[in-house]
Amino acid sequence: MHDDAARLVRGCPVCHFGESTTYAEVAGGRVAMAVVFEYRECSRCHSVFLADGSRQPGGIYTKEYFAATDGDAGLMAKFERGWQALLHRRRLCRAPVVWKGLRVLDVGCGTGCWLKFLQAHGCEGTGLDPSEEACRMACGRGAPNVVCGDLLRHPLRPRSFDVVMAIHVLEHCADPVAALRELVHLVKPGGWLNIAVPNIMSWEARRAGSHWYHLDPPYHLCLPSPAGMERLLAEEGVGRVRVIFPVLEYCQSVLYAALGRRSVSRKALLSLLPAAVFGNFLLARMGRSGVVEFWGCVGDRSMQAGQRV
Repeated sequence: MHDDAARLVRGCPVCHFGESTTYAEVAGGRVAMAVVFEYRECSRCHSVFLADGSRQPGGIYTKEYFAATDGDAGLMAKFERGWQALLHRRRLCRAPVVWKGLRVLDVGCGTGCWLKFLQAHGCEGTGLDPSEEACRMACGRGAPNVVCGDLLRHPLRPRSFDVVMAIHVLEHCADPVAALRELVHLVKPGGWLNIAVPNIMSWEARRAGSHWYHLDPPYHLCLPSPAGMERLLAEEGVGRVRVIFPVLEYCQSVLYAALGRRSVSRKALLSLLPAAVFGNFLLARMGRSGVVEFWGCVGDRSMQAGQRV
């Protein structure tokens, strides 16, 4: 195939630009191990996405997907519970809202940890997740108002939530524009939208290439760049956008990735965690850490450019 034609394999699902180049070829490590998936990088917004022909099979969101510590009842289980509580408190503190009394939708609620935390802090939380397994686990641990459904096919009423959150959701969507449009549609006018995605422009992503943890086919279909996300938010009428590079969240992702390697000692990982936190703090100050988060007010165009914090 001619080189120019090869670059036109597929338009970017974030900005719809036609030209892209091969970013990496990655084997489906957790499932579809015999399949090699091609990720392409948009030449304009630098978002990364799976090439045509790479599709997400059904039945991949099993109980094992949501059990990162393999049911360990010892040190790692205690660490995970404490770490999750810390992450939840940090998320409360950096939000531009007073949470008490708000109606909050957690899209991709998983096993319901955040829903229970919201309930304990005076919020009316609702969870939405397409995985029946995740919904059963969430209900089993007492999470409130869990709805099993896809973001584009669900029974929720439009414009009925004060805050809609999609934490590590958009990277699982083949069409992030349609997903974002539906997220906005669920927020009350003047309400807030909170989105977090892996940062494809992070130092680690650019250094690790095909070995980056968040190139996770067939689970991750599209990784919008920070610039691509800001463009989408502006186009959907989301204003007063704050761009945040959290420090602690990505350290947990790295920990889970390392736990998949049996040769790595869990106690050794915990001992290295302080250094990982410090390193990620420095990268976050430069906008190069592994996760990027956005807060924006729906229906408010007063500040379309991202304000980094």
